[in-house]
Amino acid sequence: MGLSARVAGATAPRLRAQLTPYALLAPAVLLLGLIVLYPVIRAVGLSFYHYSIQDIKNVEFIGLGNYIELFTDDTLFWDAGRRSITWVVANVVFQLTLGMAFALVLNEDFRGRALMRGLLLLPWVMPSTVAGLMWVFMWDSQFGIINAILLDLNIVEIPIAFLSRPDLSLWAVIVAQIWFGVPFFAIILLAGLQTIPNDYYEAASVDGASVFQRFWAITLPLWRPMIFIATLLRIIWLSQSADLIYIMNYGGPANHSTTIAVYAYVVSIKLLDFGYAAAIAVSLGIVMLVLSYLYLRLARRLDIGVR
Repeated sequence: MGLSARVAGATAPRLRAQLTPYALLAPAVLLLGLIVLYPVIRAVGLSFYHYSIQDIKNVEFIGLGNYIELFTDDTLFWDAGRRSITWVVANVVFQLTLGMAFALVLNEDFRGRALMRGLLLLPWVMPSTVAGLMWVFMWDSQFGIINAILLDLNIVEIPIAFLSRPDLSLWAVIVAQIWFGVPFFAIILLAGLQTIPNDYYEAASVDGASVFQRFWAITLPLWRPMIFIATLLRIIWLSQSADLIYIMNYGGPANHSTTIAVYAYVVSIKLLDFGYAAAIAVSLGIVMLVLSYLYLRLARRLDIGVR
């Protein structure tokens, strides 16, 4: 057997071993590309067209026409953008705060802890349609339990139509979304707490550290990577969340609770203007990519442990 034949014989098994992982991953990568990558490419391409079902005979390439109209003439888009900021910031702040509190409590050893953890998951596993309709009834001005409590406590004199008032409609949905999203933070942060060794707390207790000192010096520094990742994921999900708002009040009244995600949904599904809706969605996606990049850079600069 010649030298070249021996080299080829030795190389073939090594080459197969190197290619095997890629061959096993190929179906998943292909499926992921069909499910994720193709819709993104299709949406970007569609955003450069005038493509409305109501005017289907006049589909044409208009370049940046949708984006120019979006950023120059569409005041509803900018109003929706400001409401989106309120929606995301308020939800993240309250969900994170309450989620941290629940995680700290459920990390302690007490009777009925397993039951409490199960009950905490109940809002998260509930379908958004059911949760939205439940909160619609709770906010109802005639039969809702929230108005009944406010009237019994003499906080208000007449029932309040929370979902019909321009100044309260968005906040009513935010309260529902906070209830819906707190379990996400609580479970993720609880998992992070349980990775912290008890030896650290025992050593701190021996040194005379108080509960607050142990939290500030041990829990919070080791907890920060999980907090940053959970917050980033929640920001992304909330920015594209439209279901609960649309279920509860359709983005009303008079668009006072319409966020960018709801606006894109209305333009595409109700107005059937897929080109313009694609431009809205692509713009939102670009903003989220930039914010995610800046967020991760901030985490690395603060040495949070996120890479």
